Amino acid sequence: MFKVGDKVRVIDYHNIITGKRDERYIGKIGNVTEVTPITISTNIPDAYHPEYTPEGVYFPNELELVKDEFKVGDTVRVINVPGTFPEKEKAYYLGKIGVITSIPSILEFHDCMVDITSYHGSGKTPWNFNELEKVNFGVGDKVRLNLPSLYSFVTAKEGTIVRIPSTTGLYDCNVVADGYPLSLNFSEIEKIKEFVVGARVKVKYVDFNPFIKGKTGTIIANSEEDDKYTVTLDDTSDCPVGARHQKYYLYENELELID
Repeated sequence: MFKVGDKVRVIDYHNIITGKRDERYIGKIGNVTEVTPITISTNIPDAYHPEYTPEGVYFPNELELVKDEFKVGDTVRVINVPGTFPEKEKAYYLGKIGVITSIPSILEFHDCMVDITSYHGSGKTPWNFNELEKVNFGVGDKVRLNLPSLYSFVTAKEGTIVRIPSTTGLYDCNVVADGYPLSLNFSEIEKIKEFVVGARVKVKYVDFNPFIKGKTGTIIANSEEDDKYTVTLDDTSDCPVGARHQKYYLYENELELID
């Protein structure tokens, strides 16, 4: 059964008046805002609320739960451009990189907004998740370098991403290494995993709480001890009540880094 806050995808939708399946809403993703014995209210538009701030009512069999595929702050690349776009616009957008700024989109029939400048020069652009792929890099990431011959004068083996995409837009990112500003593609760098705030982790084992073994979460703070971290877990609903906590204080050897 669905609950408020659940992330859901529309898998079926029929106009109540016409009885016809409405393909415009299939695949849309949003969150549950209210649950009644019969219907599920969401922040996904439907045929009767398209002009409002996204709001829509669905039957339970028209929705499915989804795990977080994308979240605000994710770096993404455009991999599919709608067929209705002119060829020049398709060529412009394909491969463009940006950061998701809001979910859902502020515009109807789109899943998110991304800070990719539009072909016509305005600010952020709306996209659906099936038009994007997640890029496993972000500003501030420390990376190992596999530099092209263009940068043969640079001896550094590691650097830090300072901008995505690059200033010119011709490369995936700008990296600073030993004081040198470099324009590189993601294929030329490798992310260095670190136990830092914001890192994604998986619990290997905890003696005092075996129920959270295998759970994934995010480091939200460093402890006063060098190798201990404050972690929030994504989902502990299947753990006994006594094992559920808002925060967990875990040692580095109890965790493993994940993408």
